[in-house]
Amino acid sequence: MDEKEIQERKASLEFTAEDEARLQALASELEPFGREFLTRLYDFIHRFEPTRRLLAEACETDQLFRIQLDYFIGLTKGEYGPEYFRHRIAVGETHERVGLAPKWYLSAYRYYFKALIPYLFQRRQAEPERFLADIDALTKIIFLDMGLAMDAYHHATSQRFLAQGRRLQKILEQLPSGVLLVDASDRIVSVNSAASRILELEQDPIGRPVAEVLPIPELTAVMHAARTHRGYQGESLLQLDGRIKRCLAVHANRLAGDAETVEAEEILITIEDFTELRRIEAESLRLATSDILTGLSNRQQLMERLAQGITQAERDGTRLGVLFLDLDNFKDINDSLGHAAGDQLLQQLAARLRDRVRASDTLARFGGDEFVLVVNGIRDRKGCERVIRYLLSVFDQPFLLEGREFRLAGSIGVATYPDDGKDPHSLLKYADAAMYRAKSRRGTPYCFFSHADHRQSSDRLDLEQALRQAVEAEGFHLDYQPIVSLQDQRISGFEVLLRWHHPELGNIPPSRFIPLLEQSGLILPVGDWILQQACYQAGRHPHWQFAVNVASQQFGDPDFARRLFLLLADHSLPAEQIEIELTESTLLDRTSATIHNLNAVADLGVSLAIDDFGTGYSSLSYLRRFPISRIKIDRSFISDITRSEEAASLALGIIQLGRTLRMELTAEGIETADQLELLRHWHCDAGQGFYLSEPLTAEELEELSGWAERCAG
Repeated sequence: MDEKEIQERKASLEFTAEDEARLQALASELEPFGREFLTRLYDFIHRFEPTRRLLAEACETDQLFRIQLDYFIGLTKGEYGPEYFRHRIAVGETHERVGLAPKWYLSAYRYYFKALIPYLFQRRQAEPERFLADIDALTKIIFLDMGLAMDAYHHATSQRFLAQGRRLQKILEQLPSGVLLVDASDRIVSVNSAASRILELEQDPIGRPVAEVLPIPELTAVMHAARTHRGYQGESLLQLDGRIKRCLAVHANRLAGDAETVEAEEILITIEDFTELRRIEAESLRLATSDILTGLSNRQQLMERLAQGITQAERDGTRLGVLFLDLDNFKDINDSLGHAAGDQLLQQLAARLRDRVRASDTLARFGGDEFVLVVNGIRDRKGCERVIRYLLSVFDQPFLLEGREFRLAGSIGVATYPDDGKDPHSLLKYADAAMYRAKSRRGTPYCFFSHADHRQSSDRLDLEQALRQAVEAEGFHLDYQPIVSLQDQRISGFEVLLRWHHPELGNIPPSRFIPLLEQSGLILPVGDWILQQACYQAGRHPHWQFAVNVASQQFGDPDFARRLFLLLADHSLPAEQIEIELTESTLLDRTSATIHNLNAVADLGVSLAIDDFGTGYSSLSYLRRFPISRIKIDRSFISDITRSEEAASLALGIIQLGRTLRMELTAEGIETADQLELLRHWHCDAGQGFYLSEPLTAEELEELSGWAERCAG
């Protein structure tokens, strides 16, 4: 505050040098009064909760007393220059900062006057004119003081509001979503940087009609819904220069005013650019029919083409052959040279096979080192054998891996329509059985399905019976695959894996017996047992989360969520210690029971994850619709990220999709340090795979937990 302002304030109160001198003369006379007054003032203000709380929060009451005594004594010191004004302004700012409203210190001034007038009157009874002059001077300085404190208080308040406004503006500018504020006349009031970028705004949009700034077909519906209903939420196509430029997620809500400002209501519109996510989804759908490693058809497209071929063969009265090819001893390549060399071999083999296949036939990678060829228009067995021999000629020349030549062989099983089967599943099953028959015998590297293959069906029935016995005798055990946080490499939890050791057949692969469990309905009791064991382990190891794969049949049980709730209660478990993993096909099962369980499980606080994401029908819509908290990226997307730009792009796109939807991401099948480093660079949250750790037995889990507790201790 400058000298001119100081003099103006004094002049406005007719505060003269004579008043200053009079107050200075009063200083020593009023000092005893000040101490007595403050004691009485403290008793007075303790009647009110706000001031009582502020006094209780003061660090040192004695120190506060001295400060306030100096304050009131300062009223009559007679020194009313710039330093006095700065001190009084600082007091007002302090009041604002601690939350002491002006009404309380106005009350203190009033109380000061109430006590001061009789005190001074007793000493001036014989001098009434001097009494009035002293009171006049005191009135002027008190009003001067009050004005300074109140102005400082309100200035500090306005500065705080301005600072909050600036902070809010900074927050808006940092938001990745575009934000537009529209007034009651549908004109733009404010936009943030993200909105300007998304909408490609080159001119200042403030004051322009929202229709010019946000040219989307649904704008009328957006504004109407925002003003008359609870808001708008949907997707729209942004059109700029007559062309569709972006896919937007649009949210609009009314900012309602008070009863006197209803007509001045504003609309807050937020927009998110989903263009890249839609492109990724479209690319994902395209790649859903192709094998990433080899570029051949994948299993999904194979089934579609095979069904079409059967229909065509039935119409034309011809045969159709299904050739199931598998490399011999491919595991030796992986074990000796590593998976990278194994992948190179599969790519070379796929290229050779592709050169030997007609455009009218379908060549697919079925999985691992298995390939399937669908041959249309076969007339007889000899014609099929010619195709087989031509196909097997791919092994005539050696394969070059890491500068060395390797000679390999393969086995082919054949099933034909209509002789061996009349549907895709049967033909593939019989061709697979014939392929294993070809591997088991020496001589001809191929085998046609025959009645002898029915014995394998009998074996399958035997296996199912053994499964039933295992269910009754609790003949299964569980392993625990560590899930590791990729940023600090700490174990965050475990995936619970079902294992079966047959007393005669040894370890049975899950890929062999789990489908039988699902087909026979045995997955329901086994699934409940897995959940019980997972809850038991979670109770023993409260510092880890346990993820449980739940089959679609099990999750489709209307009673599933209730049973899960009882298990959590029985084991006194917090819900966050259990995670339920579902396949994409389960989410596509939109029965009332499945939808109920999705919501009920989420309401319990148990997290839901999509397992093997990308191997089924990946859709952004169900990710947004259902309460999914984690995406587990299938190992098929991870295995090629360090060798294939397309695979890396797709995996990164899934990670970006998950992060945009605020979901946790876990990469499955991490087998190399390079994969781990790349996923960490992409900020993937967690991972699992043999490179990080093989699955642990229950005993190994117990040892690990004990070790972790000892380290923590």
